[in-house]
Amino acid sequence: MAKELTLKSKALNIFDYKTVDIDRFIPEFTPDEEAMKKDIERIFKAFGKKEEGEYVEEGDMIVITCRSEIPKFNKNNITVPVGKGLFSKELEEKLLGVKAGEAFITKVDGKEVTGTVDRIVRIILPELTDENVAALRMEGITTVTDLKRYCCDKQIDRLLDDMESCDQASAVVWQALNDNSEFDLDEEEYKHAMEAADAKIAEMKSMKPVFESPEEEEAYYAEFQEEYGEAREEIDMDEMIRGMFTMELKLGAMGYEEAVKRGKVLTEDDYEAYINSIKAYYPGVTLDELKTINTVEIFAKERYNDNICKDLDEYVHSRFRDKMNPYR
Repeated sequence: MAKELTLKSKALNIFDYKTVDIDRFIPEFTPDEEAMKKDIERIFKAFGKKEEGEYVEEGDMIVITCRSEIPKFNKNNITVPVGKGLFSKELEEKLLGVKAGEAFITKVDGKEVTGTVDRIVRIILPELTDENVAALRMEGITTVTDLKRYCCDKQIDRLLDDMESCDQASAVVWQALNDNSEFDLDEEEYKHAMEAADAKIAEMKSMKPVFESPEEEEAYYAEFQEEYGEAREEIDMDEMIRGMFTMELKLGAMGYEEAVKRGKVLTEDDYEAYINSIKAYYPGVTLDELKTINTVEIFAKERYNDNICKDLDEYVHSRFRDKMNPYR
């Protein structure tokens, strides 16, 4: 059995970050009912009954034969989902109301297109009822309200990654977790973290921004203050960076404790698989050189760090979904 990867730094007491009140950051949300309706229709289509249509309507699947000097419109048996604009939005709109078997003459992009609507297939959706929703056999979804909650959650999830208030809530939870947990940081691991911090500080100083105008400089510092909540000159950047690397070590220690509880401790096999996976990106570097740059300690700390980060982010996102979704 492969050797397990441990951290010497220990999390003696992990603060229950779920007790942090972040509701003040959560905005009100009104679902897009039209988008939700389309989402439900898309889900129900797999269970719909197919019928032959008499006239072309939006949502139909039609088969057409076309003739035109435009190659795209000079084919037989073209399958077109009407209303999606996947084939030609202009042609799809002009075919609305055309009867099955009927010939048509129109213009697309200024060129004549002739043809016939050979077949119209229409899907008749089941009635939106609890019984029909249960028949979908979607995990955890047995009622109409469940399905609407699921579709609304999808709308919210698309917003969360770019939602500033969500980032602010995460930052508050991170800080509470860091401030209220107890650690026994290993001296050697802490030393390595500070060495990495010092290297980052040196890198940032070498990349000090150069401004082409006073206006550009003013805009930079205004943006900095908006992002960090303080003026650039009021922040000790060296201390902030060291704090970030210290927190990273603490998060790694917490992630390791959680991995032990869940029986998902990393092993040397995981490390070897990682090194081999990145080898293709460094063709001129040997495996031994890669291991010198990406040490076992760095790998373990970062992966255990990822574990606790994912848990925390999912908690924050779940709180936003719970409060924003009217179907919960």
